[in-house]
Amino acid sequence: MTLHECYRAFGGNLQEVLLRLPSDRLIIKLLRKFPEDPSFRQLTAALETGDLETAFRGAHSLKGLCMNLGFPLLQASSAALTEALRPGTPFREAEVAALLEKTRADYETVCGAIARLEI
Repeated sequence: MTLHECYRAFGGNLQEVLLRLPSDRLIIKLLRKFPEDPSFRQLTAALETGDLETAFRGAHSLKGLCMNLGFPLLQASSAALTEALRPGTPFREAEVAALLEKTRADYETVCGAIARLEI
């Protein structure tokens, strides 16, 4: 899978990302590191233990990574989850669980496309 195909696979726009990041080579390097980033694991582990503050930080960090790397679907789902976990917001367990599942599906789509990247 080419870099363009990779971005199409998860609904991203490579040309838009190239406006922020100067080269395909740098984008590929950052994409390859993305699955190693601890934000998603931090988010899910914190939700399992009921640590909403850490879950919020994980979701917020994930959202920022997605904005920078151009993962629009994962950015949108992690943004919604971030808002549901924002301190001061009433915790709605069913809503958070549904948002987490959407975020997880989008995360797996991105990581799957990155795994198929051939460069």
